[in-house]
Amino acid sequence: SSAEFGPFSASGTCKFIGALHSPGIDFLPVGTFQRLGVSPDGSTVLFEVTDEFSLLPLQVPEASKGIFAIRADGSDLRRVGPASHEPPFFQGVTAVFPTFAFSPNGRRVVFTDRGPGTDGQDATQIAMLDIFTGQRTQITRLPPSPSLTCCAVFVNDDTIRFRTSADADGMHPGGNLINAIVNTDGTDLHVPLDPVPLPGSQLVPDFVITGEQISP
Repeated sequence: SSAEFGPFSASGTCKFIGALHSPGIDFLPVGTFQRLGVSPDGSTVLFEVTDEFSLLPLQVPEASKGIFAIRADGSDLRRVGPASHEPPFFQGVTAVFPTFAFSPNGRRVVFTDRGPGTDGQDATQIAMLDIFTGQRTQITRLPPSPSLTCCAVFVNDDTIRFRTSADADGMHPGGNLINAIVNTDGTDLHVPLDPVPLPGSQLVPDFVITGEQISP
């Protein structure tokens, strides 16, 4: 069977949620439409549908669950793979990350999903999906963390940057949020050193707009 998408059947629910909308309330925890992304050339839209995280008793048909690609003109709808098992929001909606981040060449996307860490325990991980072949790869092997892993983006077609409070490299056990970099094959995961000012350097607070000077 093919995926079918249409109006939400619970009359008045969307209007009620919209009336309550505020910076602390979002539709993601009660709806079924989750992540969204657009390829760099604007030709492909990627979206995710799942009822796994909804606080409402919603049931999406199996054929309509997953990650789907569709052309920008609405044609060629196809299922690329199963939906993520990690919600695109953190602690209710205190932080929301509802995006698929595309690679510069438009072939792959990165996002968070669940998977085994170095000790085999299930944890939030960075996953990569080839939208043409459907090949899905778990990039990281992060240990469980009570806090946040998010914001994965491509630095280039072969390198990914993300943020996490997990001890990604074995040298940050304090639970602080760090920036990490990893290759798309999962190798060379490291945390870049923070920039250090040179001795004697100082900030010059003179901000000007470049251009032709006009004499008074």
